[in-house]
Amino acid sequence: MSSSGVHLEKFVIPLEEIHAATKYFGIDNKLQIEGFSEIYRGQLSEHWQNRIAAFKRLRLGFYNEVEMMSRFNHENLIRLIGYCDEDNELIMVSEYAIHGSLDQHLQDTTKRRTLTWPQRLKICLGVAAGLNYLHSGHSEHNRVVHGDIKSASILLDENLEAKICSFGLAIFLDQNQQQVHPRAAHSTIYNDWAYNERGVPCIESDVYSFGWVLFEILSGMLAYGRRIGDDKRQSLSKLVELYDENKVDDFIDPYIRDHINTYSFHIIKDIATQCISFELTDRPTINMITTRIEEALHIQTHGVASASTIRSHQHESLESYLIPLKDIILATKNFDPNSRVGDGGFGMVYRGQLSKQWQNCTVAIKRLNYEGHQGKNEFLTEIKLISRFHHENIIPFVGYCDEENEMILVFEYASNGSLDHHLYDPNKRGNLTWARRLKICLGAARGLN
Repeated sequence: MSSSGVHLEKFVIPLEEIHAATKYFGIDNKLQIEGFSEIYRGQLSEHWQNRIAAFKRLRLGFYNEVEMMSRFNHENLIRLIGYCDEDNELIMVSEYAIHGSLDQHLQDTTKRRTLTWPQRLKICLGVAAGLNYLHSGHSEHNRVVHGDIKSASILLDENLEAKICSFGLAIFLDQNQQQVHPRAAHSTIYNDWAYNERGVPCIESDVYSFGWVLFEILSGMLAYGRRIGDDKRQSLSKLVELYDENKVDDFIDPYIRDHINTYSFHIIKDIATQCISFELTDRPTINMITTRIEEALHIQTHGVASASTIRSHQHESLESYLIPLKDIILATKNFDPNSRVGDGGFGMVYRGQLSKQWQNCTVAIKRLNYEGHQGKNEFLTEIKLISRFHHENIIPFVGYCDEENEMILVFEYASNGSLDHHLYDPNKRGNLTWARRLKICLGAARGLN
């Protein structure tokens, strides 16, 4: 047993228990063969809360994987239940992911057809969250390089939430990342060329591998093969290499081609391309990747017809955001005091509903004080800035009015008001659980990021 054997003792599961759970590794309980391992499904006894578990009979990297998983605690990392080292058996027991692995979904045309673009983006967000946990360092441990990120290492639970597994090649990094580790004998397209050449692990290598997973999500093709049922003979790597802006339809998985927003597609294609850059310094951080995926999901789920959807800001003029004063007056009932929901040095804020031309959108209408600190130049500068924001944690900009000495900004309406009102009102404050407060802080942090 490793030097951390004392720590691992609480995870020991007797072989007799495993035999009972898997019916002596019966063929009906066998799920798959993964590399040098066989994986079975089984149900543990009442002593182990009758849990449905995955039983992995390992040959290589057993204690490294058990040691790693025993220290992790994150919703997007597969959880260790226990292990067995008895009678020449090396068995790792972990939580069971009912929907199998991502590569199985991409290879099976029936399963792939059910994976919508928003679901695929949420899977990618789960992987990014798991990698961020590993790369950030946690408790007394240093950062971790997974070393084997691929679609087969991403499991999907009953809600299609991503769970990273396969930690046999994972490595704890010291602060200067100076350890040298020989790369595994096998080599695939997921393996970072820089890691292969230098033998020095780094978190950028996981980013490289994740880039290929993003391309798989987009194309429906596995990085090491061809799309099942596709007449085209190019592999995914060749398709990426020869990618042309005019061949978007050839690149996108045909099952999502008619449903994917073009801007959403380009965001993921661009960030995936950066991930597989030969230059380590050109690769984005996991936080940057997360922000871009969230952006792609936001654009996709809001739809091009929504008032809060990001239009092609790079090519649109501010005139496209102009809302006539008559529409503002109609929405606020001529700035009826009963429609007022806020005020401050900047002016008054009203709640209103725009006309059908604006999708009957409920909005917050900020009527700026002409005698305040902000003049016409500052007003137009602010519009140019906020019209470019598109993130789920930044209030969506709908439009503006600059007419008859009125300077008005129009935003999507937030029905629950502002955080300060919740903290000031004892009744509202009582509804803010600690979990909700943390989620609010996370949202604010993401918007700032």
